[in-house]
Amino acid sequence: HKQLFCEPNPIPVKWALQRLGRCGGTLRSPLTPLGSAAQPLVEQGSLDPNQIQIMPGGMVLLILIAVSFFGSIIGLSIYQTLTHVAAGFLGGKGSVVETLHMMSIAEVAARIVSLVPIVLGGLLPGIGIILNIVMFLYSVALNVVALTYAHAEFGIGKSILSLLFGSLLIVVFGCCVGLALAFGAQ
Repeated sequence: HKQLFCEPNPIPVKWALQRLGRCGGTLRSPLTPLGSAAQPLVEQGSLDPNQIQIMPGGMVLLILIAVSFFGSIIGLSIYQTLTHVAAGFLGGKGSVVETLHMMSIAEVAARIVSLVPIVLGGLLPGIGIILNIVMFLYSVALNVVALTYAHAEFGIGKSILSLLFGSLLIVVFGCCVGLALAFGAQ
């Protein structure tokens, strides 16, 4: 497939796909037509239709679901760990395992109950936003209770602050990663 990179991408790829009848030959600026010297080279390396495999839609959907599922678990674990760090700064005595355990139980309960707006929102148009707000507040309440149990003798106020600090730490962490990626690429 090295032939497809003989000119700036995606010009050779678009030319090869057009020759196979997989896309139109229209180019928008700043793309230019493939040079005549490169055409035989690209044709030689790319016009075997058996080499071009397009992933079936069902497989794409399964991959997206898997990435979404595992991404949610990883993101939730990071959030819960940062919330535990915030609780520790506020005097919480629970272990990270207790925090993750209790917050995970609260999150599962919140996710199950969050199906209510989907069902009722479809039956009663216009009520979906109100139900989503109620479910968000329910999720926060469950997490406050989870933190209160995970960190014995930890008050509701400190639990709410831990959740807010955990959210703030996620934002700061995300900004730092974004800046590192942006400036690290230069």
